Amino acid sequence: MRIAILTQSYPFQPPSENFLVAEEAVWRTFPDAEITWVPDVTSGKTYGSQPRNIFLDARQKSRVMVIFAGLQNFPWRYVWNDLRLSRRASPSVLWGTLKEGMQIGYRLSRLDGLPEQDVYYSYWGRTDALVASILATKWTARAIYRNHGFDLYEERAGHIPFKRVLAASKSEGAYLTEDARSYALSRFGQHSASVYPLGINMSQIGRTNCSHALKPGITSIVERVLTVISVSGLSAVKRVDLIPEFLSQLSEVTGRQLSWLHIGGSTTEAADLGLTAAVHLDESQFEILPFLPNSEILEILETKSGAVFLNISSSEGVPVSIMEAMASGLAIVATDVGGTKSIVFEPENLLLPAEANLTEWADLTSGWLSATNLSDTVSKNAKYAASKFDYVRNYGAFIEHVLRGCTTTEHDRSNIEID
Repeated sequence: MRIAILTQSYPFQPPSENFLVAEEAVWRTFPDAEITWVPDVTSGKTYGSQPRNIFLDARQKSRVMVIFAGLQNFPWRYVWNDLRLSRRASPSVLWGTLKEGMQIGYRLSRLDGLPEQDVYYSYWGRTDALVASILATKWTARAIYRNHGFDLYEERAGHIPFKRVLAASKSEGAYLTEDARSYALSRFGQHSASVYPLGINMSQIGRTNCSHALKPGITSIVERVLTVISVSGLSAVKRVDLIPEFLSQLSEVTGRQLSWLHIGGSTTEAADLGLTAAVHLDESQFEILPFLPNSEILEILETKSGAVFLNISSSEGVPVSIMEAMASGLAIVATDVGGTKSIVFEPENLLLPAEANLTEWADLTSGWLSATNLSDTVSKNAKYAASKFDYVRNYGAFIEHVLRGCTTTEHDRSNIEID
């Protein structure tokens, strides 16, 4: 069975799709699956050394070419249907739909030479999801698209073009949680929708060999010092800029010393966050690191078993960083947004109200710390992660679903190695 996987950049290395490394490892165990990777970004270093079939359009992306190709293949019918189904015609909605329509037209022009496929699978639920649907209609094939966070929740992203068109099509949406599926059915209309969670490489957890030198006060957990860790980008939706003031209030309420480590963001963004943190915390209490490779993040998390992992985003899909933190032996404090509650269980962990109220958050966290045995939480989180987040099982089930209708030969997933 021939499957085209449409991505932003994978298997090239910009970090937004590094989670596909584990999924690709499971795809390789299905001998009947002939995979063609179809990235939008077609340059850079690739992940790993495994040979791949990658469909490349090496033409330079000039503004003139984007406009010409976008107009030539512009999805007029889909734009009209989207505006009709959404019943919203404000200037911002119209402009966003036309702009995304141009991107779809340009992407379609670059895929003129892509051989016919049996399945078109988009890793995201936005532009490429409609591209996959259009190609599947053209070749009488099957289309499926994943949905995460920014490509699903309109409260976070504003009006998302073509979601209602996709719901009215024969394409299938794959959601990370049942709550996400219910949201999509309610928001965009009845459509083919399934639930297939992401997974993490549990075999990487426990291979501690951390070479990154951290500040002495942050390297270990000492009595009465609460270590708090956050891992995310620094976009507004992540609300990381609120963490220093929140931790300052938490320290006052609990009477405990705190140390905070954040990983994520560019070097410039990390420096700016450090200035914000210095307003509320002593410089010895925090360390801000820019984006690190996932393997290094896991190594650092392993040295922090028994610490608290903090996520106060205003919107989420299902945070893989929380999965990895639980598997690494951290307790979780997170806002109750998106699919977070599907993986964070209470009372061992803590779900905070989504609305940012630092005083309320500090009081709730203080009460939770007083009532919680972090050692028990660490043990329960690790066992839960092992039973729910294993990538071999989760991605294997999704791939078997994608290949539905194809008679596959036996395949062995007992000894998968990620390149």
